[in-house]
Formats: sequence, C-alpha cells, structure tokens
Amino acid sequence: MPQNEPQTQSSAQPTIPGPPSASLADAGKRHVEDVFKLPTEFSNYFQEANQAWLARMQSEASLESLSVPKT
Repeated sequence: MPQNEPQTQSSAQPTIPGPPSASLADAGKRHVEDVFKLPTEFSNYFQEANQAWLARMQSEASLESLSVPKT
C-alpha cells in the first residue's frame, strides 16, 4: 500500500502579470480606430448608393420622356 508523501509548501512565488505587450496595445489601438471608421464607411456607402439610385431614376425619366408621343 503506497504511503502518502507529506505535503510541503512550494517555494515558487505566484507570477504577477506585467504590463501588456506592445503588440497587444497596437492591436487594441487598431480595433478602436476601426470602430471609429465605421460611421464614415457607412456614410460613404449610403452616399454611393444614393448617387446610383439617383442616376437610375434620371435614366428612367429620360427614357420615359423619349417614349411619350409628342402631340
């Protein structure tokens, strides 16, 4: 029958986390910058979509005016 060994305290000290590494800080900075870019990107997207829609409406109006018989 195996005998239990007496428990001894470990002489190793617990590790204390140091400051975050530069790469982690850079990643966080890029993430924040990306978040702040979103409103501008959305605005650009909707502006382009609005311009495309307006061009389409103008094109359809132009074609319609050509197909209406003149009296």
